[in-house]
Amino acid sequence: PEDEQLWSSLPDPDEPPPVTETGLLNLYQAIRTTMAEEVKIVEHVFPNPGTVIQIFLRRVFNQSIQQYLEALLNRAAAVSALAFLRVLKLAHSQTASLVEFLKSYDPSTSLFRYSENRSTNNTKPGGATSSAPGPSIALSMMLDGAMEELFVPYTEGQRYMERELKSLNELFVMNLYPFGKWHESLARTKGGGGFFDRFKNQLTNTAAATSAATGNATTTAQAAQAFIKYSGITTGFNKEGEYQPVEEDGKLKMSVAGKMLKWHAESIGRCVELSTQGDLPKNVFSLMRILSDAIGRGYAETALETAQNKLESRDPKLEPEYSTLSIARQVELICHLWQQYVSVAILPLASSSIVVRREMSIFNNQVIARIEALTSGLLQKLADSQFFTRSLSWNLTSSKIL
Repeated sequence: PEDEQLWSSLPDPDEPPPVTETGLLNLYQAIRTTMAEEVKIVEHVFPNPGTVIQIFLRRVFNQSIQQYLEALLNRAAAVSALAFLRVLKLAHSQTASLVEFLKSYDPSTSLFRYSENRSTNNTKPGGATSSAPGPSIALSMMLDGAMEELFVPYTEGQRYMERELKSLNELFVMNLYPFGKWHESLARTKGGGGFFDRFKNQLTNTAAATSAATGNATTTAQAAQAFIKYSGITTGFNKEGEYQPVEEDGKLKMSVAGKMLKWHAESIGRCVELSTQGDLPKNVFSLMRILSDAIGRGYAETALETAQNKLESRDPKLEPEYSTLSIARQVELICHLWQQYVSVAILPLASSSIVVRREMSIFNNQVIARIEALTSGLLQKLADSQFFTRSLSWNLTSSKIL
């Protein structure tokens, strides 16, 4: 039952990522127990216990662990991109914990004494000692290498980032699906159209720009299916099964922005776990770009542009829609939350690379400047409307008379 719950919740982005997997937990616990027993036997039977322990652990990694991880990750990959990434991060952190345990276990056994004896025996005439590493150091190096070999097929080059960007792309399109459908319907009534397709392609291009080999992004139909599955909405669909948006779907909401930030934070956590120190800054920048395009261009800017189009198409002599002020306020709140997240959770991760850190700051400032310019332009349009101007003049005249 526990595993059934784990596998059912894995593809759901609103469910927390798993911290354990029963089979992997049992396997690693068995390895810990067996290691303690084998060391006691080896130190009394073999003259070179360090070498024997290395051979034993290498077989464990190359056979038992590798076979189980491959089966586990293949099963997760068949579920969804998010499920695969969650299991990959779980397996990586659990394996790292096992490796550290095996390293720390070594000095408490005869291997440590054996290392000291080797160091004494390697003393050369005149007091010089051999520079060859003792078994304890060799064991640590072997364990690090064995773990790296386990995850190279999944993290080498851009393999991991391709999956991460594709997963975020799918999640963001799913989250903004009703919002995009509403604004798309407005654009089509005005002779335009294809907003959601443009937004989908925009996110796809962002993912592709960060990796030349990025896989195909989700289609509108896939986004719709994911939205239906995880949104909990059961009404509002036509005979063809297509979701029919309502006006409420087109409004800016902090909850929608909060979901994107939450999902992105989980992605950043995986990036820190699975990226090398050298690749971390550029990988974080890639994730920052796709978030900016979704929450900035795809969400805030779209609402501002739609509001501006409404003002431009409305008779200037009529009373304008003061909902424009509410939109501007929501954009301000969303950007404030978003920029706090960028400052606290994203930019510090690029501190090891001054160049990338500077590029991230410049990019972020440009995105915010563009949103601020759209907001200012929208408010200026409202202020320039004839009705608004006449109302303001009448109020000022009334004040003077009083």
